[in-house]
Amino acid sequence: MGGVDRLEATRALVELLTDELVVAALGNPAYDLFLAGDRDENFYMWGAMGLAGSVGLGLALALPGRRVVVLDGDGSVLMNLNALATIGSLRPSNLVHVVWDNGSYDLTGCQPTAAARGVKLAAVARACGYDPVEEVEDLAAFRACMKRALA
Repeated sequence: MGGVDRLEATRALVELLTDELVVAALGNPAYDLFLAGDRDENFYMWGAMGLAGSVGLGLALALPGRRVVVLDGDGSVLMNLNALATIGSLRPSNLVHVVWDNGSYDLTGCQPTAAARGVKLAAVARACGYDPVEEVEDLAAFRACMKRALA
């Protein structure tokens, strides 16, 4: 997400939420979600890198009448690529998976992820069966994307 500030985007998302369940990956996605607006429907992952997508999938399957939003990081997604394959093959219509791709493991010293070295996570998600997949480069595009996803 090149020019998108993650906290700003999370705040924009929280403004659009009604009763959606939100699972935030450990670290910055969880911190940003808490700062943007703590609510009972938020679940903050801790000590479980790579599992936000799996937890979100479980919730989406168990609660088909509820929309579930996962806020994930590129490092976390890369830790558990199997989650993309499983989500993509099951295709729960009530799951929205947001991946903040900044190419960096921010909390451990900003080491580059494989995404910084050319792995295109959007292409991986498409190959796993995610449809639609949208990539955004600014806050307005992110907000529009989230409006569509939550509709």
